[in-house]
Amino acid sequence: MIAVSGGGTGGHFFPALAFIEYAKKKENILFIGAKRGIEYRLREIIGVPSLFFEIYPFRGVRLKERLRALYGVLKAQRELYKKLKGDFSSLVFGGYASLPLGIHTILRRKKLFIHEQNSVPSRTNKLLSRKAEGIFITFEHTRKYFKDALKTGIPLREKVKKRYKDAKRKLGLNPEKKTLLIFGGSQGALFLNELTERLIDLLPEEVQVILISGEKHYERFKDLKGVKVLPFSLDMALIYSASDLAITRAGAGTITELSYHGIPSLFIPYPYAADDHQFFNAKEIEEIGGGLVIRQEEANEKVVLKLLERILSDYERFKKGIKGFYKEGAEKKILDVLTG
Repeated sequence: MIAVSGGGTGGHFFPALAFIEYAKKKENILFIGAKRGIEYRLREIIGVPSLFFEIYPFRGVRLKERLRALYGVLKAQRELYKKLKGDFSSLVFGGYASLPLGIHTILRRKKLFIHEQNSVPSRTNKLLSRKAEGIFITFEHTRKYFKDALKTGIPLREKVKKRYKDAKRKLGLNPEKKTLLIFGGSQGALFLNELTERLIDLLPEEVQVILISGEKHYERFKDLKGVKVLPFSLDMALIYSASDLAITRAGAGTITELSYHGIPSLFIPYPYAADDHQFFNAKEIEEIGGGLVIRQEEANEKVVLKLLERILSDYERFKKGIKGFYKEGAEKKILDVLTG
């Protein structure tokens, strides 16, 4: 059996889900996540036996919340001893939701493997790496922390890899125009929504916009003139198939999906991401010629417009650059190591 954990946010959950969808055809899988995470809300799509615990983040919270988080991890250990029996190995994708399984695997002296999506490892992965049998990474920058890691890239769901013909028409867009996708991950980003509001009248006539606002902000932005506004989409392959370039945050999963679909991007990293990892994620893409990076405090509409024009003026080179980041077969490489 392989026990898999990753969640709290979509950045940790969706790579875990992609691995599960591939590996469950060959191995017995048990998924472990947090009740407060995105994985619990989307539990019906996981497709394997799952356990969810009352666990909480340690980082950026007060002492009271840290004690609650510690209690949650200890309580999860008792449940794991009851439910996770026999021989198993574990694969964790980072974040607080992965900590109970990682600790349990070490205590049981089983094989622990880590997948680190971002350029700068999470505290959970740094902690667990000391006892890990193997570590898989996405960015070259991560070798500063894990020198012997295997670079596999991020597992992507087959659903995300789908390519739609005539996607622009399916979304009610003009197939003759370039489509600019603006989005801030699974929860949206208020800053990017407000930037869209200011940017829309400055864009060239040949550019149309899709904005994924996030459900929380949808009511405020749903009537933006000339913009296709969606609160959230589980069919991102359709969105990507209709998109030619993007303005986005710089989560590792988002970058990998954009890379697979060959969508050059202007990255505005989330300024409060742990250890500024989104900036380093995006910087690696800029260095290989797949996009441009700007800090949020510098990203006014005039500067953003100039950077978009720069991408459009050398579009094929940027497209080729971002495509070069994607690594095919991450889920197979990881499973081969776990079962080898």
